[in-house]
Amino acid sequence: MKRLVASLMLAATAAGAVPARAQAARQAGTVKVIVRDQSGAVIPNATVVIKGTDPTTQELVVPAVATDGQGVATAVSVPVGRYAVSASFPGFETRTVPDVRVRAGDNRRDITLPIEKIAESVAVGRDAATSASDPKSERFSNVLSKDQIEALPDDPDEMEKVLNEMAGPGATIRVDGFRGGKLPPKSQIRSIRFSSAMFAAENHSAGHTFVDISTQLGLGPMRGSMDFTFRDGALNARNAFQPTKGPEQTQQYNVNLSGTLRKDRTSFSLSARGA
Repeated sequence: MKRLVASLMLAATAAGAVPARAQAARQAGTVKVIVRDQSGAVIPNATVVIKGTDPTTQELVVPAVATDGQGVATAVSVPVGRYAVSASFPGFETRTVPDVRVRAGDNRRDITLPIEKIAESVAVGRDAATSASDPKSERFSNVLSKDQIEALPDDPDEMEKVLNEMAGPGATIRVDGFRGGKLPPKSQIRSIRFSSAMFAAENHSAGHTFVDISTQLGLGPMRGSMDFTFRDGALNARNAFQPTKGPEQTQQYNVNLSGTLRKDRTSFSLSARGA
């Protein structure tokens, strides 16, 4: 009789364990992580790692997943719990969201990666007076790496905006020593240097930062742009406090043209503006 009761209890326990395991299997979710840069553009092929942080998941590390062409990394069948979600990509700083709660069903998280901080370089081993008077000295300058240049936006206007944000207020961008022109495409850029030698003799605007862009000769396709602005005061209303309305007219134009004359040897860049 005792054996019969024990057998019945084991059978009941096993029958109850099946639904419990099935319920535990159902307690999993799908995690979608969207990785973006500081301008809001998505980053394809970024690496996303999900690691458990609470007692029920702390031993669990979800296999690393990469973002697709839309910047979305998808991890499926992630058990319910709390996790730390990390995203990384070359040329950007790694970011970790420490406490992400995963519930059953779909879970979404956005992570923004800032561009890596500029590494400072200091010229050493030279006479101090000679180094200070050398206009090519790196004593007061920072240079972007190739990965950091590749991480910049492809659109020249967006790239100019990011460079200005990195350099700070009042920065001046120079392309091959010239100001005011349109930025070249990334395929033509050889180096980008942030110069803060505000008291150097060659800098006429003391107190400002210069962003010097050097291009590679003979690379990139022919490209150009032109815009024209015309404004006439004929359609403007007269100032109520003035007896007559004076003439008013504004005309402005900008023309940019650059390209390759001889591959790997010679390039040209033309920029003109007027009013």
